[in-house]
Amino acid sequence: MNVRIIGVYLCTCYLMVQLIACQINETDYNARFQPYTDEFAKFSGYNLLQPSSTFILPGILTEISGVSMLNDSVVACIQDEAGVIFMYGMKQRKIVDRIRFSRGGDYEGIEVVGNQVYILRSNGKIYQVSLEDNTTITLNTSLKGDNNPEGLGYDKKNNQLLVSTKGKAGLEGQSIAGRAIYGYHLDKGFNHNPVFIITSKDLESWNVKQQTPLKLTQKKKAFKPSGVAVHPETGDIFLIAYVGRLLLVLSAEGQIKYAIPLSPRIFRQPEGICFTSVGDLIISSEGQDGSGKIQMFKKGGAGLMD
Repeated sequence: MNVRIIGVYLCTCYLMVQLIACQINETDYNARFQPYTDEFAKFSGYNLLQPSSTFILPGILTEISGVSMLNDSVVACIQDEAGVIFMYGMKQRKIVDRIRFSRGGDYEGIEVVGNQVYILRSNGKIYQVSLEDNTTITLNTSLKGDNNPEGLGYDKKNNQLLVSTKGKAGLEGQSIAGRAIYGYHLDKGFNHNPVFIITSKDLESWNVKQQTPLKLTQKKKAFKPSGVAVHPETGDIFLIAYVGRLLLVLSAEGQIKYAIPLSPRIFRQPEGICFTSVGDLIISSEGQDGSGKIQMFKKGGAGLMD
């Protein structure tokens, strides 16, 4: 065996050892999330340490900020800077269509309702884009930049868009403790009164009753939601936050039903959340120093697309 072959062999062995070590470290790291994950799986059916499918996104979606389902195999995506809707085909594992609706800006949320797509901008404006003719109209709200609205979902029962605030909860100087979720009724317009308000006291009160209480750091208690979605079967409202890496589940009345910490190894920067029509959970993460990704979590089963 010559020196070159020996060198290649040793290099291969080294890489294999490193790979095994990384897998072991990953398992050890995520072990501290396991008790919370097990309990959440019993509650919801989703194992948040084991994605059923993972989709690595192209560079243009490194800063993916919001997701919604066009149908059960195509995800409508938005990213921070481009006024473009990106249609990502999960079967094809690539962008299958693009719809430009505006110039560059800070776009944070997206929601498909019938043949209309709604996009939330960080200044509180909502763009309504028709999938029939690609026309765009602007819907005004009373939300401003200091409210830092980021999450956009759809409450079918009440025919309203849900907008979660990451910043100030009150409007026009009004002081409200906690984080607010506002409603934009698709027939009546924007509701100036929050649909829900979540405070750190609400989270603490829920936490003390749990068999495995969370370690509520200041970041977790601050809870700054970046995504909101309504479960198609239960009507529960799912809120995801990158700051503190926490997922909250609210009842349709706005009461906290569950809270679970998210592993940074699984969710690098979770920003977007939505569901398929059958209740599969979709979470998107920005890339930071890597690629953006979309992860699917099926109830109790492996992914069909892997």
